[in-house]
Amino acid sequence: MAELKTVQEARTWALNDLDGEAGGAGSFLQGSCEGLAALRQAVFLLLQTERGRWPVFSAGFGVDLLGLVGQPAAYVIPEAERRLREALLQDDRVLAVEEFRFAQQGRRLAVSFLVRSVYGDLQAEVEI
Repeated sequence: MAELKTVQEARTWALNDLDGEAGGAGSFLQGSCEGLAALRQAVFLLLQTERGRWPVFSAGFGVDLLGLVGQPAAYVIPEAERRLREALLQDDRVLAVEEFRFAQQGRRLAVSFLVRSVYGDLQAEVEI
């Protein structure tokens, strides 16, 4: 019989406005969050962090996407999917990463996908 993982509920600081619209001085943190909101924030931070680049994060935190820049789309698409899935599945709250969609926008590749978690589903996206 497969052993079920237990996920500890963790309250964390809530970052204010992850879309980049700052609300003024002192507005970076806005209380706390947990559950799906905390996971959404964790996914956002992971996608904005190149793995191994910032010493404030552990060596395994983030995703390796910079190495894909300038590579042919035939290589980038399956490799981005693999790297994103691998990075996100390190979090015990994430059950699956699926429904990848890729859209070429000039020299950029927009990637959107669904993150299935113990709290519910959330959409995420990143550009390469």
